[in-house]
Amino acid sequence: MASDFWAEAADGLDAATGSAIVVVRPPGAPDTAEGAHQPVRDALEVVQRWLADERFAEGRLAFVTRGAVAALPGDDVTGLAAAPVWGLIRSVQSEHPDRVVLVDLDGDDDRLLPAALAAGEPQLAVRGGKLYAPRLARRDPAPGRNAPTPALDGTVLVTGGTGGLGALVARHLVTVADAALPFLPTVLPRGGEKPSAAHRARLALAEAVGAVLAGGLALLGIDAPEHL
Repeated sequence: MASDFWAEAADGLDAATGSAIVVVRPPGAPDTAEGAHQPVRDALEVVQRWLADERFAEGRLAFVTRGAVAALPGDDVTGLAAAPVWGLIRSVQSEHPDRVVLVDLDGDDDRLLPAALAAGEPQLAVRGGKLYAPRLARRDPAPGRNAPTPALDGTVLVTGGTGGLGALVARHLVTVADAALPFLPTVLPRGGEKPSAAHRARLALAEAVGAVLAGGLALLGIDAPEHL
């Protein structure tokens, strides 16, 4: 099934040239290690060719799976072999926005596939005749319960403390876990490498919220204070 704005790539990408959206359906595979690897290898080959070919520069590539993700509570992942394809294509989407789409169907009914493809969402799941897109939402703690905080009773080691995620962890430890935490050591580049400008900027950011990254300060030639 296809329409004027999308086409199946069952016979390869060349057969779908000129369509706004080209649909690829990862084939079923046994629930084995090789069964999971082959669909990912196939998907990688297709998406690499898609991104490298100027004929498809204005189009979108849609990977359509069935039961490959748990979109709603209680969902049964029946298409386990295609689940790694979602992981791969999500990474591709972060590097090439608006070029690749993921759609997961909940059965053999394709009637909502055109609506899903036309929705403009990078990831969609069809469940019970409805379209679902992932969204971030704030989750409030259950009534009568405080938000969980780590029990800190000593030195906290933040590995990768100069990376974006490490800086967020450092910020969380200081602002949420213990506002008086004296030291947050960090592991900087190996081999005695001097910190780059990016490292210095991130150290400054962490210090701004009260985190002293003792290991980083030592590499910068700064004596870590005993107290903040």
